[in-house]
Amino acid sequence: MNGRRWEVLCCGTEARARASAAALSRIGRRAAALGKSAPDDPALAGLLVQADVAYVAAMDDEDLPALARIAEQAGAAGTVLALDADALAPDDAVALADIVFFDEAAFRCRFDASPGPAALRRALALGPHTVMVTLEGAGAMAACAASFAQQSAMRPGRTEAFHAAFLDAWLDGVALDEALMRAGALAGQSGAGGRLR
Repeated sequence: MNGRRWEVLCCGTEARARASAAALSRIGRRAAALGKSAPDDPALAGLLVQADVAYVAAMDDEDLPALARIAEQAGAAGTVLALDADALAPDDAVALADIVFFDEAAFRCRFDASPGPAALRRALALGPHTVMVTLEGAGAMAACAASFAQQSAMRPGRTEAFHAAFLDAWLDGVALDEALMRAGALAGQSGAGGRLR
């Protein structure tokens, strides 16, 4: 681990945003864990200027205007927008994020395909820079325009801890395979022991 601690800047009260904030606090950067009520908070712009990453829990069609406002403010602040997507995430929501996380069941439902290089390219075509999928049995895969990586030997542990560790490595600019390995190692150290959403 690099010795940094995530400083959590919370805005919004949704349970998933709070759970993500707790996981992000263990790693080492400044993170804004945001819920769908965040755009209405006058402190949002200030939080995003301070944050390296804005982590947003899944949003559906009704929440798209809120996500668009978060994305606009994150872009203006130079903050990476990470979306923890579910099966109902609309194309426009996926397109607004810099990095999108799916679990395997949500990815299968959302794209009507098993995760793999071709299916992840379909997700990338919507607009995000990077897509990462945690697999139900063990492991994870990630893709960006230039590469695809899969790690099948590791167990991601708690999804929030895995996402935080992957984000930390991704923000350091390491290759996707290295980011997955670092995430698996750090998430395994979190002691969360095996819950995949």
